[in-house]
Amino acid sequence: MYTYWKKCILYIKYIYKNLNINNIFYDIQVQLCNNDIYIIVKNKYVLNIIIDKIFFLINEFTIIFFKYNIFILINKNNLYLSNKNLNYTRSYKINYTFFNFFVDESNVLIKNIIINFIKNYNFFTLFLIIYGNFGSGKTHLLSAIYNYVFINYKNVIFINAKNFIYNLILFLNKNNLKQFRKIYKFVDFLIIDDIHYLNKALKSQQELVFIIDFLLINKKKIIFSLCKNYDIKNFSTNFINKIFLGIFLELKDPNFNIKIKILNNKALFYNIHFSYDILLLIVNVTNNINLLFGIFKKILSYAFLINKIITKNLVKYIINTFYLKKNKKYSILHVLKSVAQYYGIMYFDIISKKKSKNLILQKYMVIYLCNRFSNENIYDINCFFKITNNVNIKICKKIENLIKINEKLLIDYIYLKKMFF
Repeated sequence: MYTYWKKCILYIKYIYKNLNINNIFYDIQVQLCNNDIYIIVKNKYVLNIIIDKIFFLINEFTIIFFKYNIFILINKNNLYLSNKNLNYTRSYKINYTFFNFFVDESNVLIKNIIINFIKNYNFFTLFLIIYGNFGSGKTHLLSAIYNYVFINYKNVIFINAKNFIYNLILFLNKNNLKQFRKIYKFVDFLIIDDIHYLNKALKSQQELVFIIDFLLINKKKIIFSLCKNYDIKNFSTNFINKIFLGIFLELKDPNFNIKIKILNNKALFYNIHFSYDILLLIVNVTNNINLLFGIFKKILSYAFLINKIITKNLVKYIINTFYLKKNKKYSILHVLKSVAQYYGIMYFDIISKKKSKNLILQKYMVIYLCNRFSNENIYDINCFFKITNNVNIKICKKIENLIKINEKLLIDYIYLKKMFF
């Protein structure tokens, strides 16, 4: 325990050369209990200094090198702050770097801009928004930025938007909003992934606007990622105005050769060699890198479970069984127009905000048919209809149950189904 604390203090001294560490850490007790580190401070003055300036450094040092949880207490009684509850360093992946972020000609420029942005303090902007489709590599790029900045001893926070909302709720429940804001006050870089999840979270948007203002005034850098298919009109006006202060950079989907390179690199990570023919079969399924990784892992798991060598025929069987469904050759718009034509209504009425019972049921039918017969993946369907994955599943189950008990809906489904064969 003494060795850990000594290294931690040396690490903090290296970052804050002008800070009088000896005065701050005077009479501080550090205890290790069941893989949890308890830092017991003398009073709130010392506690505030730790929270303001060095808590996130202790947190980073502990997670990366020792993987302990930290608890800060006052006089062994009041639990005040804990990295077990704060999820602001769990989003990044340590093995994602610029070295293994492969780009084609369409994404070379964005990679160079970002590298110049994080290296150069005299860059023309302090705020970047990276947007692209699901699985285009946004999280990999943000993780690479985080890893580069952290290695070069900058104060950086990487958080997913969902965790940002979770942390805010945690502090609001404790009536401790000031401490929440303090966490973000002393960072050089703020990286937030998937800000489209802040949609309709008005309080989170309000707090993020406050943080953006504070960081930009103090010339700190901000990088956000946003899904291309989400409509930012659903955000508050104030939040949209702040977002447009940044420079938008589009990360395009990887081309065929890059997908081959990414999967080949993934295979080497697991010490497995895939032939070019097998890689060809996998990359032709989708452009979504996350989905490609899912297929890759399923192939490995399936081959291990049945104790067989990975061959071209085995990969074909897995892809055809789990990922390629028959008759999936229609776009979402084609399904939507077909259903609208069958019911004798305009297709934009189905996706409008009108809440009549018939229109809602027809919209549910379109979503159900899109999941069954369209050539789009579930992410694109969710984005098109502006719903979450859980809502999509509930809608499909509801339609399946209604078809069993509602004779009219069953007839509608049979006729609509014939249109897609």
